[in-house]
Amino acid sequence: MPWKTFSLLEARQRFVQTALRGVKSVAQLCAEAHISRKTGFKWLSRFRSGGPAALQNRSRRPKRSPRQTRPCWIKEILQWRTRHPSWGAKKIFARLRQKHPRAQLSLPNGSVAQAPNDVWTVDFKATFAPATLSGWIP
Repeated sequence: MPWKTFSLLEARQRFVQTALRGVKSVAQLCAEAHISRKTGFKWLSRFRSGGPAALQNRSRRPKRSPRQTRPCWIKEILQWRTRHPSWGAKKIFARLRQKHPRAQLSLPNGSVAQAPNDVWTVDFKATFAPATLSGWIP
């Protein structure tokens, strides 16, 4: 017997159609669909305001980012890169600070490594065996 496969969009449409029939309460339908009541009412609200197309997944990208580089700075950085293709980010940043000393350009986190090994990070990717009491020494 083949598996029953359906998309998330189809599941949302079935939920909304069943809820609009009014045979069962939205709370009962949410319990059967294994979703929260908040999510169930969200899908109903979206369907009522935008029809079936509103049940599609929406982008989670923020509408604005406060730390995003302004277009005027991007334009100037690109000009430096085209004039000096061998320059890296540090040199271009230093030149921008010289050219615009009052622009309050800052580095991320406000800190820069001054010498080798000033900044350390650790990334553990290994798995560790669970501790056992037999090998434990107090």
